[in-house]
Amino acid sequence: MPPAYEPETGLIFVSTREGMVHIFHEDSPDKFSEAETIKTEYGAKTMGLDTKTHNLFVDTADFGPAPPPQPIIHTRRARRFREPSAYWSTANDRLTSLSQ
Repeated sequence: MPPAYEPETGLIFVSTREGMVHIFHEDSPDKFSEAETIKTEYGAKTMGLDTKTHNLFVDTADFGPAPPPQPIIHTRRARRFREPSAYWSTANDRLTSLSQ
């Protein structure tokens, strides 16, 4: 997912699958500083930014428990699986269930 950029404030938003949104400020065309890190929910990587209202939206789903650690011979990380029909969206600390 590409980062979201808000030209009016010079803020750049980067989300991770682990449930973090990292916010950077563009100090100059070639200099950025980290402004804040916000904890969201696991899997909340997809996001959208409404530049008119300054709302950042991230969505995720309910996930099952983390799998047990794998032996060292496995090079790929085990992933948590999404629960069916359990999608969530959050905007400015408001969590709304979109599940049926």
